Amino acid sequence: MRYCYICGKVDSSVSLHKFPSDKNSKNRWLQACTLSELDNVKNIRLCSRHFNNDDFIDLNARRHGGHITLKRNACPTLQMKASKKMNPKILPEGDDMVQHASTSTSQLTFTSQIIPFIPEVLQNNEITNNVLSDITAPSTPKIRWFIEPRYISEVGSPDVETPRRAKRVVRLAKSELLKKNKLIKSLQAKNRYLNKRVKCLKDVILRLKDKNLVSSNSSNK
Repeated sequence: MRYCYICGKVDSSVSLHKFPSDKNSKNRWLQACTLSELDNVKNIRLCSRHFNNDDFIDLNARRHGGHITLKRNACPTLQMKASKKMNPKILPEGDDMVQHASTSTSQLTFTSQIIPFIPEVLQNNEITNNVLSDITAPSTPKIRWFIEPRYISEVGSPDVETPRRAKRVVRLAKSELLKKNKLIKSLQAKNRYLNKRVKCLKDVILRLKDKNLVSSNSSNK
């Protein structure tokens, strides 16, 4: 279901309008919505509450079975900052969490890491450090083709300018941390298995040495 990007309205009392194809008009809309040219606004809609009555060709078009259409030079100007207020219907219970996200989440970066095979068995704390060391590692900014960030590395200042966007970034950060924690647990489980395997092999070698089935020189190779 389509909804207004600014206020989230979906009821039938408002009309929804997409971004204009004209470059100049589109840039004015982007500026009004605090978006950039890198954002994909193909599926974004703004409702009629953010336009003046003079911006419409005919406000009574629906009564005659038509559609409410904007004029070519229309630009959203009304209630454009309403979503930046601390709205209890939008914010989670912890207001401090969202406020903290607006200042710190833009600095969080996550980069993927491929851990190479290491012959020696690692300790659990070494595995944890290897995975978590990339959480604060800087990454090269990427060109974003979607209006909402899909990865923490795509988060920019516009993504935390409103409570709703900051809440979305917090959810994304929690999801990334959950994935990292699952990866750590998986690697720790593999590490425990390898430790048991090494201990078992050492016990086998000791038993073979006791029975003189293997020499000390061959066991050290």
